[in-house]
Amino acid sequence: MNPIEHPGLPEMQLLGLVLEGRYEAAEALYLPLCEARRATLGENSNVVHDDMFGEALLLHMQHKYQEAEDILRKVAAHHEQMLGLHHIKTLKSIHSLGEVLAAQDKTVEAASMYRRVADSYSTLDLKAREEALKSLDSLAQVLAGQGDLEEAESTARWMVAEREALLGKDHYDTFIGFHTLAGILSQRQMFEEALALYERAFTETQRTLGPAHPDTIEFRADFETAKQSMGRGTRSLCQIL
Repeated sequence: MNPIEHPGLPEMQLLGLVLEGRYEAAEALYLPLCEARRATLGENSNVVHDDMFGEALLLHMQHKYQEAEDILRKVAAHHEQMLGLHHIKTLKSIHSLGEVLAAQDKTVEAASMYRRVADSYSTLDLKAREEALKSLDSLAQVLAGQGDLEEAESTARWMVAEREALLGKDHYDTFIGFHTLAGILSQRQMFEEALALYERAFTETQRTLGPAHPDTIEFRADFETAKQSMGRGTRSLCQIL
């Protein structure tokens, strides 16, 4: 559960702090309320573990990765035991653990977390599949970082196809998928296809989020870099011929 969606909290105040990047202040507001619930409900409560998940997200935002990892291991284990692997809360906690591990360059274990989610994909309901596709996206990126570009590409292509089918071509997560696949194709020097995907990710993100959004700025920069790389590749080919 995201801390800004936590029932009973001063949601607008907490949301404002998070959006302003004031994560320490958000944590100071959040934790005492969580402790009060823990004292009332006990350590084994599902609600308390939802609170812990929110705490881990705030720690992740502050780059306190080891602390976040320790909490997420407990949350993921609890959710899997109490709710089962296929429950969306379990999938979210395992994915978030993978993200924290990847942030610490623990990429082998991060990949194993993402694979656990991905391997259950065919058995999930539609809402859970949407969540699992985030793990597929992250898995493709980790594989590319490890140099396994062939598997990274096949994973990313599957992820993009599933997002288009499940969410539609105009969904934000689909744009993210275009960008991920484009980056992998660029690493494989498949610049023409990568350029087309970078352009789709940039133009659609700009249309939906506006030109000043951080993702739009990032995607525009990657699109421009891809154009330059394609130009260099074309010049090199001309020189060879």
